[in-house]
Amino acid sequence: MAVNEKRMAERSKNGILAGIIILSAAIGILIWQFGGHPDEWYQIFYGMFTVIGLYLVITSFFEEKEIDLSPSQSSYYLVTGTIIATIGILGMVSVYVDSVPFWIYIVIFIIVLALLVIMRSISKKG
Repeated sequence: MAVNEKRMAERSKNGILAGIIILSAAIGILIWQFGGHPDEWYQIFYGMFTVIGLYLVITSFFEEKEIDLSPSQSSYYLVTGTIIATIGILGMVSVYVDSVPFWIYIVIFIIVLALLVIMRSISKKG
């Protein structure tokens, strides 16, 4: 019986991601309890989004390049991680900063998406 190393590597990555999700839940609860706004329980999700998004962005830099016409796994991690982390960070800012118009959050999100598209367009990595 041969050992499928690619499958073993995928199991390892999935296990790490599951651990990061559990860790992000704990960090989200800590942010909720010690953040100064205990009545706003949805901060848990903003903390989770931030941690998971940052993990995906960091992971995208360590993925191997594949020569293919389709986007690489690294691209998916980078795009998804950036979007999730941006939503988490903007959500946290909305909880802790009062009287900021909603349109400013939309503009910041659009700017982040534009920078992401520009960065992916000039990148050599699939």
